[in-house]
Amino acid sequence: YKGRQSIICETDKGLRLVKELGFQSPKIEFQNCVKKLLEDSEFYHIDCFVQNLDEELITKDKDETLYVMKEWYDGREIDVRNRSEILLAVKLLALMHCKMVNIDCDNTQSHRYEDLFAEFEKHNKELKKIRNFVRDKNKKTDYEICFINVFEMFQKDGLLSTERLEKSNYQALLTDAINRGTVCHGDYNHHNI
Repeated sequence: YKGRQSIICETDKGLRLVKELGFQSPKIEFQNCVKKLLEDSEFYHIDCFVQNLDEELITKDKDETLYVMKEWYDGREIDVRNRSEILLAVKLLALMHCKMVNIDCDNTQSHRYEDLFAEFEKHNKELKKIRNFVRDKNKKTDYEICFINVFEMFQKDGLLSTERLEKSNYQALLTDAINRGTVCHGDYNHHNI
């Protein structure tokens, strides 16, 4: 049956999810290593990748389309109106991140970090660039007029965020996380809670 941009198959080894990858990614090996380490530390229902007959994680079809297969588990998303389910999701997220320290995988070049300060700076510059583009247009849509009217508020928030990050203990926390081999799961974050 169909999943989100995937096909879920019932097999003699349990559910499997098949998904088009779209691009060759060295991250797959690293992700699988981290998932296997979590599985070994008594986390259950981890969607580890399944190797093909050639013992590779990525399979190419006759049209050169790339696919991956993962172990899959029947379930449902949390009920965002159910406080106990939300608290359980937060608890699991915290436990998972506690286990994702001292990660030692062969494919460490895929383990990257994002410097939030550089990211904030980049977004602030992009915001200005968009404002300049919209401001210089002769004919503006209602949305663009609204954007120009609220731009200063967003710019102020962006600059304030960058300033607060600069004054915080962020750089020391980042350095410590890198030194300890900490991995943060980018797909399981506050949007999921």
